[in-house]
Amino acid sequence: MNKLNVSIWLIPEEKQEKQLQKIIDNLAGKYRTFSYIPHVTVYALESDDVDKVIKISERTARNTRQLHIVFKMLSYSEVFNKTIFAQYKINPALQKIYDEFRMAFPNPPVYEINPHLSLIYKQNMTSGEKLNEITKIEVPQTLILNRLMIVTRNGSIAKEKDALGWQNVYYARLV
Repeated sequence: MNKLNVSIWLIPEEKQEKQLQKIIDNLAGKYRTFSYIPHVTVYALESDDVDKVIKISERTARNTRQLHIVFKMLSYSEVFNKTIFAQYKINPALQKIYDEFRMAFPNPPVYEINPHLSLIYKQNMTSGEKLNEITKIEVPQTLILNRLMIVTRNGSIAKEKDALGWQNVYYARLV
């Protein structure tokens, strides 16, 4: 069976999702790239058994209350999927979810927890453009994550159009 790239996302509550989606959409329009759902990746892996990932996710969603993670900083990087991002702090609830997935799927590559919310995926964006944009962005100081989503794709996210290849295979509200 073909292995898929699987990402487990936590989605902000609806009001914050709308606020963040507007930022993502505005940046995507300005820099002619693709938009995507605001999310914090809690785990990522390659798998040929997506049903197992869904089963673990169902259990996790049933046993997890919405999470509140605290803002740390806005930043940018040369990493494609962290072109401009809001960095948040790890807390015990987020660490617990990460640990559940890491124990269930320990095979390399192991995803290291790094709670951030990317605001644009863009190649060839200058440092000046990135710095200019982060001076204008306001994100929630406490991010409320109340939904879990699993997305899959063939291949990695390496260029703008790759954001269009995600397939949502599971979605649940946290209790």
